Amino acid sequence: MQYFFIAVLCITAGSLLPIQSGVNSKLSSMTTGSHFAATVSFMIGAIALLTSYVLAGNHFPKPQILGKLPWWIWTGGLMGAFVVLTTIIVVPKIGAVMMVVLFLSGQLVMSIAMDHFSWFDIPYQPVSAGRICGILLVLAGVLLVRKF
Repeated sequence: MQYFFIAVLCITAGSLLPIQSGVNSKLSSMTTGSHFAATVSFMIGAIALLTSYVLAGNHFPKPQILGKLPWWIWTGGLMGAFVVLTTIIVVPKIGAVMMVVLFLSGQLVMSIAMDHFSWFDIPYQPVSAGRICGILLVLAGVLLVRKF
């Protein structure tokens, strides 16, 4: 049952990516551009996350703990900003489907490396012929989506 819940959660989050991209792209075209739309997206998201964090009864870490974290731990927000800004720019040019399959291609290639090398304490999953074939099938799908 836990895996089912996780799968539904992932599918739901994944289904929101093209919707978020469309909403943000529309905001971009109706205002001053993609950087403004990305900024609004992150501000609203930050307010929502902060509110849910506080309402859940969480407490903020002590500054001493935050000061001991490695520098790269703070780059997640930069990566998120790059992803959101990229979606805003590319969706009006190539469409939602092509954007998602290209994003998925990048995600799969990086994910297989992350699993194989167990980066960030991710459980080790070795590269296998089946996994590589699966990625190649997805990349073939990219070509089919692009052609038709």
